Amino acid sequence: MPKLAVDKLPAFRHHKARALAVVTLNGKNIYLGSYGTSASKAEYDRVISE
Repeated sequence: MPKLAVDKLPAFRHHKARALAVVTLNGKNIYLGSYGTSASKAEYDRVISE
């Protein structure tokens, strides 16, 4: 049986077609704003902390 990665954070990814930052939580994509900006990284931190 494979081990589940419980302590791993979801990845901050680049959605190339939309040029947006995205994170997937509970099977849903959450768009965070323009990729590579400090605002998108702050939004990632906010979403992950919830």
